[in-house]
This record gives sequence, structure tokens and C-alpha cells, in this order.
Amino acid sequence: MIRLLAVCHLACLAAALAAAAPADTDGSAPLRGVIRQADERTWLAADDGRRLLIEGDGAICFKYANYRIEVLDPRIGADATLQFTHYRILAGDDGQALDFPPRKILNTKNRQPYTEFQFVHVGPTLRFTLYLANRSDKPLRVRFPSSQKYDFAVMTPDQQTTLWRWSWGRNFEIGYSDLILAPGQQYTFTEKWEYQRDYVEDGEYIAFAELHCLPHGILTDVQKFIIQTKLHQLGMQPYFLPLELNNTWTYRAADGGPLLKSQITGLATAGGREYYVISFFPDADCLDDAGEPHLGDSRFIRWDPATAEYREWTPQGERSLLGVGGTRRLLPAEKPASTPVGQFTTCLEYRALEDRTWKLRGLIVPGLGLIRAVVPREDRPPVELELVDVALGPAARRPEAAPPPAVPGDALGDFRLLYRRTGGLPPEDFLLSLRSNGTLVVLERGAITRQAVVSAERLWALIQVMDGAGLFQLNERYGDGDIDNPLTIELGVVFDGRTRQVRMRTSAKDKPPQAFWTIVTEIENLLKSLP
Repeated sequence: MIRLLAVCHLACLAAALAAAAPADTDGSAPLRGVIRQADERTWLAADDGRRLLIEGDGAICFKYANYRIEVLDPRIGADATLQFTHYRILAGDDGQALDFPPRKILNTKNRQPYTEFQFVHVGPTLRFTLYLANRSDKPLRVRFPSSQKYDFAVMTPDQQTTLWRWSWGRNFEIGYSDLILAPGQQYTFTEKWEYQRDYVEDGEYIAFAELHCLPHGILTDVQKFIIQTKLHQLGMQPYFLPLELNNTWTYRAADGGPLLKSQITGLATAGGREYYVISFFPDADCLDDAGEPHLGDSRFIRWDPATAEYREWTPQGERSLLGVGGTRRLLPAEKPASTPVGQFTTCLEYRALEDRTWKLRGLIVPGLGLIRAVVPREDRPPVELELVDVALGPAARRPEAAPPPAVPGDALGDFRLLYRRTGGLPPEDFLLSLRSNGTLVVLERGAITRQAVVSAERLWALIQVMDGAGLFQLNERYGDGDIDNPLTIELGVVFDGRTRQVRMRTSAKDKPPQAFWTIVTEIENLLKSLP
């Protein structure tokens, strides 16, 4: 499918371009719109409501396109036709499902150019490179119908949202240009993407390159990559939304309205799977025709360990209800959340990628569920539903609604811990990250192997042990001799405005102080006690 989606942006992939005929009307003002295909013709659905038939050069150049452009020199005929030479590619509509003919490789017997796509991380950027080479023993001409010879694109893994294209916002001109490749000759096209400027969250994405040559262009193989700048990326866990008979959540819109009771009323079997029957769930399907939340039909939901997400049965098939990946993210909240049922220090933000922005769609308290839901509506601001009452059974891991009295109100506000073990025999590569909001992530050999949420009480107990053992009085380094394969343990702690980095080597010749082992033992015991 990705080949079908990507080819939609091959703007200049067509047969020979004839000279443009003069138009009847001069429309000098730039014109924006979306390229559409209908009746084997190419149209521009202009933003001002007009539907213009593209003729001349543009009709061929945009034969396989379906995206937004700005025509810089429009010539509009009296019969609603459009001709032009200069255009700018605009950012396309996110989430637009496109279906186009598959790409057709340039075929000049066996002399088509060889292409290869590569990328490399360089700090907070990705550098993309497209290699074009002639591997035959004869010269090869590659013809381009416009000044755009190539493009690079990044999409979400579900292939529904384009996050970035090199061509977005750039101007091009229709007209022939040839590239002659001698035998063995290679050309290189390189561009970079500064993904931090586009507010791209950590996760897996796909990228590819396009060569905009005649007759239909060349699309490279798709490659996956991971952006990982944070160590606290979280996945959905089975106890985040406690599914148990008679568990009840009551919601109300933040600006008032009726109480909306969400209760697990029973069990049901569908498609060979068992589901919990819930009377209400705060998402887009809870809105009536007027866009207001209401109690509708019951919903069937379950936890799926295979995909690590909550899934829902529908007559059209099972679908994801609450999950992480692609266009959905679960991130630690930066501050406590207050609701009518209490204040919670351990809270997670559930975000969705919409219009290239990660928008808040809910707040989750592990063990309690959704305490706030932000439900989008068409042509209106979203409706915000907040939890006003909750009743959970004994099996649920209900969190405390406030930190313990011994914890000062902002004592955990700037706490961060990194605990790392490297080296030794067998060699280790272990990293634990813990933050003041309780989010804990373990990485082994660079891969996330464990995620959990630590309660405020347990986190405060750890802090007291570290402070009592004299963490901030320890030396920064122990053991620097020449030892083969030593196990090294590193602690990095930020707390209450103080910072300490401690590096301990634990070979037989090194003897770190007991205070260090007290802290390490407490961290290991914390890890063992988590579910």
C-alpha cells in the first residue's frame, strides 16, 4: 500500500510536455487548491470553490498527483480551464487515504538507472540521501519534466499521515531537463529533516525517496527508523484501565451537563473472544448528532496482551480503543492533575497526531482509568469530560488520590534518577530511568524491556534512603585502575536543586562504600516489587 500512497506525490511523472497554449483570461493572483483526478482528467479544486480543468503542461505533469499546490502564474480560460508554468507544493491533508495506480519503473530495456536510498541520524536531524547511478556499459539519459528532480518523505507506520516532505513550501517550474549518466557514473541528492522543529515524538516511522523522472518516476524501497530522544516513552499496560464487573466511572462535561455513568455491567462473547460490556466510554462515539455527549449503546471492550492495547468489538470488526504506536502516544504528565475525585501525582497524557500536532485526548491515572477525556468535534471546539465519581472493586489497583502527608507539596517536582550497569562478564547494558511523576522505564541493550508506574509513597521512600545514605556526599568516581571487563554502575540523580553523578567500578580490587551499595540495593528492591 505504501507504494500506492507515495506515488500520489510524484508531481512531474508523465510523458512529453507540449508548449502551453495561451489562455483566454489572465488570473495573475496566485491560486491555491487540491489536485483531483476524475473522468481521466486532472482538475484543481480551488479553495475559492471553483473547479478548474487543468490543461497543457500541468495536465500531464500532475497526472498522478493528489495534493495541495499553489499556482503562481494561473491562466484561467473562459471555459473554466487552467494553465500554468510555476507552482509551489503545499503541505497535504493529513490522514487522507489515497488510492493511485502503482508506480511504473522507467524501462529503457535493461538500462534503467539504479537508485538507492539511505539515511543517517546527525544530532536532532535526519540526513536523507538518494543515489542515482548508471550500472550499464552505455550512456543513459534521465529526463525530468520539471525542475523538481526528487523528493524525500516521512510517514507514520500506518501510512495514513505524512509528517514531512522536502518539497513542501518549495517552488518549481514546468519544463524539460536532462541528466546524462556515463557508464558507472553516480549522482547524489541529499537533504536533511530537523524533526524537532516539527514536534515529532519518539517512535517508529517510515521514510522513502522519489525520483521524478519520465515516464512515471521511481520510488525507492521504504525504510523504517526510530526516533528516541526520551527514556520515558510508555506503552499501554493492562492495569491502566481496570476491567472488573461493576467498576463504575461517572463523567460530566467540564462546562456542565448531565452525569454520564460508565459501568461494566457484564461479559459477552463475540468472535470467539470474551469482552467486558461497558455502558459508556468517553470518546468520539459518545457524541450524538448534535455533537453532545450522551448515553448510547453499550460497548464491548477487552485487553489484548498480543498488541498491548485495549480493543473494542464492533459489527464491522474489532478495532483499537486505547493503544500506543503510530499516531498515538502515552507520555508522563509534567504536573499533577486535579479532578473532582482528587489530585493525582502519577498521571499520563494520551495524545493523538492530528494536523501534524500531538493533541491531548485524555489523562490516564494507572489503576483508575481515564480521569479526563478531550473529545474532538467537527467545526467546534472539543468537549472535555472529567471524572466526577468512581467506584472500583477490590481487585483494581486504585492509586491514592493525594501524596502521603510526609511528602512536601513540591518535593518531587524536580526528581530524576538514571541507574546504569555496563560491562562485566557476561557483559551487561542495563539502564533504568525514573522521574518524579513515577514513570519508570528499563532499557536493556538499547531496547525497552519494562515499563511501570511507581507510587508516590514508594518513590518518596527511595528518596529518603538515598538522602539518608549520604548520596550527595559520595565521591563522583571509584576505581580507575587497569582491570579487564569490570562491571561499572553509574548513578545520576537530580533532587531538590541538587545534582550528583556517581560512577562505581565493582571489580574484586574495587571497594565502593557501603552507602553506595545501600542505594543500589534499594533500587533493585524497588524494581523487584513492581508488577
